[in-house]
Amino acid sequence: MGLFTGLDISGSALVAERLRMQIYSNNLANWRTVRENGERLAPYRRRTPIFATGASEVTGSDQLGVRFVGVLRRDSFIARPSDDPENDPDAVQVEDLADRPDLAPYVGHRLYPEVNLAEEMVDMISASRAYEANITAIQLTRSMMQSALQVMA
Repeated sequence: MGLFTGLDISGSALVAERLRMQIYSNNLANWRTVRENGERLAPYRRRTPIFATGASEVTGSDQLGVRFVGVLRRDSFIARPSDDPENDPDAVQVEDLADRPDLAPYVGHRLYPEVNLAEEMVDMISASRAYEANITAIQLTRSMMQSALQVMA
């Protein structure tokens, strides 16, 4: 383990927490988005980041640090009745059932993403606190290095 390994580990964790915060804020921004990529009947899908230990290109070991693995997307949605189902371009219509028979119970409903605002806020607070904890770890590591240099001098 090298002298800067602790800094590398905390640095990789800072990147991970920043990415978590971006993903959760994106979920918050799209909590009412009924069309993802302009597709009808395809509401935004909540995203959750997946991380794993080890970032060998940064820390030199597969056991240390944090690396981003991917994003898990929630496939579920919430259906709410449309105010004007016949004229609502985003409501499920009878003719849509030919392509998507699974939407039969939702005719006349609009499909919204299953994003819970409270859950997103809790996740964002958690990411923020973890970010702060890693900054504190970096500051402590720096302080220990400075103390060691003063003892050696």
